This record gives sequence, C-alpha cells and structure tokens, in this order.
Amino acid sequence: MAKKALSAPEIPLCINVLRLLNYRLAPDELILFDWLTVKQISFKYKPFHYSQARVEEETRIRRTRQEVIIKQFSALGFLKTDIKVNSVTRGRVRYYSVDFSVLADVDVLVEIIMPQVITGISRELTSMELV
Repeated sequence: MAKKALSAPEIPLCINVLRLLNYRLAPDELILFDWLTVKQISFKYKPFHYSQARVEEETRIRRTRQEVIIKQFSALGFLKTDIKVNSVTRGRVRYYSVDFSVLADVDVLVEIIMPQVITGISRELTSMELV
C-alpha cells in the first residue's frame, strides 16, 4: 500500500528556530500559536473560519491535539472560538479570533515566552521611547 505524499503547507510560518528555546510552548503548540496569529493578521484582525481538516493539513497537527491546544489558548484568554452552523451545508464551522490586547498582557505573555525575554523586550521598548 503506497503512502499518501504530504504536500507543503500553503502558508509560511514565522517561527524563528533560533528563538525556539525562548518559548514555554511545546513545538506543536508553538506552530498552532504562530499559525493562528498569522491567519488573524492576514484576515485583517477579523474572526476567520477554518475546518479542522484544513488546519491539520496546513499545520500537521491532528484534530484531537488541536482541540487540546485550542482549549489551552482559550483558557489563557487570547483565543476566542465560536462554532456556527453553515446555512448552506448545515455543517458546523469554527471561527477563530486572536485578541492581541490580551496577548500583550504580561501575565499572559509569561505563559508563552520565558520571563527574561519579556524583560529584555520591555527594556528595548523603554529605550526606544527615550530616543
């Protein structure tokens, strides 16, 4: 039985491999985090919808694992999801919305990025404001 060939994802992700150790997220969590933030920006900060199958195809994260990660991100407060019924197909569609104002909160960031990185960023921002 021949294996199905995996195609390359349609979108590039922004994960900086050199900074991977700065994150507190597992690699698959980081991929989904990055995917969600890139998609939110590309949809001009409006809620967007994607099927689980398409998310799995683009990120290579299985549906069951997606659910666990989405619950984790929702618990942190920066990801909101809403399931609506498609009026044409009667299928259920999940809408995603990343709240960047919540994501900018230090208490939330500390769950995603190592504290020393946040301190360094704060110092950089402060020095930029002084210039």
